Amino acid sequence: MSNPNRQDRERWIRGEESPDMDDFGRSADRGRKELSADVEAAELMKELDLAFAAKFGDLDKKEGSSTSSVGGATAGAEKDPKSHEGATVRRLSRLYAIAAAILLLIAAGSWWLTHQPATDYEALYAEAFTPYANELDSRTMGGEDSPASLDEKLAAASLAYDRRDYAAAATAFADYLASAPAAAPASARLYYGISLLGANKAGEAIPVFDELANNNASYRDTARWYQALALLRSQQPDAARQILTDISSSPSSPFAQRANTLLKAMQ
Repeated sequence: MSNPNRQDRERWIRGEESPDMDDFGRSADRGRKELSADVEAAELMKELDLAFAAKFGDLDKKEGSSTSSVGGATAGAEKDPKSHEGATVRRLSRLYAIAAAILLLIAAGSWWLTHQPATDYEALYAEAFTPYANELDSRTMGGEDSPASLDEKLAAASLAYDRRDYAAAATAFADYLASAPAAAPASARLYYGISLLGANKAGEAIPVFDELANNNASYRDTARWYQALALLRSQQPDAARQILTDISSSPSSPFAQRANTLLKAMQ
């Protein structure tokens, strides 16, 4: 003889609705809709079984032994009208079902939350990141009045940046800035930070952008945008979100729309 309880469990795992639905069934089916696949439902059911077994013992065995007791109690009911064993077992079964329905809904909700893929901030960064246009040329590199060695260093850094060789660009910009003249272009520091960011050195890039944003009004918005990306790449979403919110709320910022788009993607 088939086990109705097992049939109901298998039906629930498959996501099939029963034509004979009580309150428990409706609650359980609402919980089942939170799960996308049969394998998730089966694993959740297994976790619930283990949780109840740990709390109450093996209820399947208890119910099996109780069934015969119920039969005996029913047969002897006329002889012993005070016997409530059968009713007690049925009451226990019903309470178990109600508790299971509540736990199922709670577990299904937490299951959905805990089994959602974590936000991939690296992927969000990669989608949002584009290098800032290279504005360095023979004039910003100093021309004839600057030492040739400095021009060569900046030219090498600029070339590596254009080639998207960010590791080499970061090294070259650092070398240039270490001995740069007072009139060195501020953009060199911006490209240095972007090169660090592109070379997966977001932690080193953050203070570079922060200093530039605080000390150079011309590159403030740009530095703040790349600072937010650096924070995102270094797994600091809350700090990144704060800067992005400031940028998106500033209509004059050329990065306002991009910041707003990234904020939505982070939700």
